[in-house]
Amino acid sequence: MDKEREDAPDKVPLINQPPINEGIQKVAVDDIMSFIGYGPLQIITFCMVGLALLAYACNNSVIAFIDISVQDRWNVSEVTFAIVPSATSITNIIGGFSFGYMSDHFGRVWPYALLLSNIGIFGLASAFSPTFATLVVLRALTSLVVSVVASTVITTLIEFLPVKNRGKVIVLAKLTESLGNCICAGLAWWLIPTYKLGWRY
Repeated sequence: MDKEREDAPDKVPLINQPPINEGIQKVAVDDIMSFIGYGPLQIITFCMVGLALLAYACNNSVIAFIDISVQDRWNVSEVTFAIVPSATSITNIIGGFSFGYMSDHFGRVWPYALLLSNIGIFGLASAFSPTFATLVVLRALTSLVVSVVASTVITTLIEFLPVKNRGKVIVLAKLTESLGNCICAGLAWWLIPTYKLGWRY
């Protein structure tokens, strides 16, 4: 019995062993961003988010300015034209769930790139719509990714901001959305009455 005790290695019970990650301190991301402060990274992020919000505002406002011109062009009623905002709202909801999931699992870069490219490609294509049905489809596809602004872009900006700067910066970011509405309204006021195909511009 004594020999077995001598041959047995000194073992410490597992329950009394220190944890493997002892000494590693957990720090919240908010604390890290507050320590880093507001710098070039936050400025670049703000500019990217501001650009996305400006495009988002222009995309949402344009329907209100082209309704009469589109109705005259294809001789559709107000009830029929209502298909356009209805279709865009449906695809907006679908895109919100889809791209919100995508951004959580694959990062926020791809949804952001899809947002700008989607608005650019399908928004431009909708200006050349040969029929009302084509316009409905293209506007719906344009709005498919627009919900990325709410589900991804704003969230990204908040995550990169120090806690003390979040309120002010988010207000400034939302002002770029208001600026987009003003730009869209100004262009509509100038182009639609001036040119025969002004609504396509």
